[in-house]
Amino acid sequence: AFVRLRNPIVLEPLTEMILPSRFFCLLLGPPTLGRSYHEMGRAAAVLLSDPQFQWSVRRASHLPDLLAALDAFLQEVTALPPGRWDRTARIPPPKYLPS
Repeated sequence: AFVRLRNPIVLEPLTEMILPSRFFCLLLGPPTLGRSYHEMGRAAAVLLSDPQFQWSVRRASHLPDLLAALDAFLQEVTALPPGRWDRTARIPPPKYLPS
């Protein structure tokens, strides 16, 4: 479930920094071996840390708006599969940033 609160709230005991939270991603499922739920949580965290995605979902009023924001994010992101790359390697920044 992806939830947007009407008014942000501070989740002081749950977060490392005291900042108001407006969005939640809730993932429930059966017990499983491996890291699949952990990786899904990381993916949601990456989404919610992107300023353009935040701006888009704040203005979303229906599911197609949320899906369009997700699609726009995925068009711009470079995703690396977990465990299949050298974590010590540095990815060079882009030569220019899109407007």
